[in-house]
Amino acid sequence: MHTPDDIKIRFYKKGDEILANELHNREYGTSRTIDQWIWEFLPYAPDNPPFVIAEMNGEIVGTQALMPIVLIEGGETYLSAKSEETLVAPKYRGCGLFNRMYKPLIEWCLRNKVEMIWGFTFQSKVLKVMMKFAVPKSNEQFLLVLNPPQTYRLLIDKYSDLFQTNSALKSFRNKSLLYAATHGLNIWERVSRGIRSRQLRDSSFHVKEVEAPDQRFDDLSMRFSLQYSGITIHRSSQYLNWRIFSNPCQEYKVFAAVGNEDDELLGYVICSMNCDTREGYIVDLIAAGDISSKVVLRLLMRATSFLAQSGCISIRGWKVSEHPFDKILSEQYPKLGFFHIKKGAPVIIRPIRRDDDTLRYVNIDNWYMSRIFTQGISS
Repeated sequence: MHTPDDIKIRFYKKGDEILANELHNREYGTSRTIDQWIWEFLPYAPDNPPFVIAEMNGEIVGTQALMPIVLIEGGETYLSAKSEETLVAPKYRGCGLFNRMYKPLIEWCLRNKVEMIWGFTFQSKVLKVMMKFAVPKSNEQFLLVLNPPQTYRLLIDKYSDLFQTNSALKSFRNKSLLYAATHGLNIWERVSRGIRSRQLRDSSFHVKEVEAPDQRFDDLSMRFSLQYSGITIHRSSQYLNWRIFSNPCQEYKVFAAVGNEDDELLGYVICSMNCDTREGYIVDLIAAGDISSKVVLRLLMRATSFLAQSGCISIRGWKVSEHPFDKILSEQYPKLGFFHIKKGAPVIIRPIRRDDDTLRYVNIDNWYMSRIFTQGISS
């Protein structure tokens, strides 16, 4: 049994990425590259990132990192941090390393005016007890089943943590079979046929693929925040270029709704596909303006059509809260055949300051979250 005094806690220094990444790949059975590690953890502060190492005799035995992310609320931006890379080698667990690694990170947050730490984990009970994280709820999902038998098998094999009871699996199976019986094998084509003709009549905007972000994305993020309020990621062109367009871990398709008269960006949708499992994902979607509902449905149609034609067996999108924009998505997803699954990873939130002004941070209905809130190394 190792004692805490045997293990040194320190911040990252250049060269640590090799052993830290080896620990991650060994424990999780992944093959993340050094370039991907650098993309993920060094863009905000490459010389002094908030990445903490637990070291024993020159060996990295634990890691805990924060990913600085700019949030926007009512048109005002501030810095937050996403908790990531929580890992302790098996034989060093039980030494209190988690608390020890988090302490310098909390101090880093205070020095750098970080408002809160947030993330997603199935180990939320530990964080709630040990680090005073709030766990307001788990994320939820909308699912479109394009191939019921293959989707059902995938969820059993790969996502058993989302369906931990036989009743949950039975409910999913019954819904899948019902959709298959009602709409035939090509569910997407059947469900969207009537909608497509109606939506295409709106000639005030068009949808096109985007290959790089520009200033219009910053403006859209600001308009979205002012229109719907609440807390969300500031989807600036700088952030989107890092998270989506220059991501070395995953390829994405981005479709934008653009006004025909003034070329204004009305909204966008980001989608991706896991080529191994053939799952499709609605990664992110925002829209602003008087016709947001129409824009949302049109963008969902474009992304869903692309993913279906790419051979996806199912398509998933997030629903996390009762945020006003979440409500719009909840109205539009079912029109394309998606159904609601109340299963997902718990959300964790820890304000750095403890006062009445920060209570709103832990009210999940103040948040609009999508899959873009994930760390970005997979879909």
